[in-house]
Amino acid sequence: MPQHDVRVFVVWQSILESDWTRPGAGILRRVRDTRARQYWDAENVFPKRLAQRMHGDPAHPLPTCCETDDGIPWDLVAVYAPGAQWSDSLPAAAYIDGPVYQVKAALTQAISKADAQEPVQEVKQP
Repeated sequence: MPQHDVRVFVVWQSILESDWTRPGAGILRRVRDTRARQYWDAENVFPKRLAQRMHGDPAHPLPTCCETDDGIPWDLVAVYAPGAQWSDSLPAAAYIDGPVYQVKAALTQAISKADAQEPVQEVKQP
């Protein structure tokens, strides 16, 4: 992947029956980007909040795949605009799709597009 000024967060979650424990060193080595920070989310807190954002905001992009029967997203990549504000609610993703192994070209394009954007300016409510 070209070197862009991005932060990479990898959230491993418990979806499959084999996901009963945090990933081991062999799995973690699959992500070779030195900018990546990897997290284990056994309770699926992040994907549940992502699902709320995706389905609660008609303007939020939706992935073409990768949700469990109960609506938990998994095996996805998301790109957020520069300066996106992370708070009690997640910011809207500029791009989201999966499965991860199939979207490398689209991910690279989305990062390049986001990289060329001006940072998002937070709008304060009166």
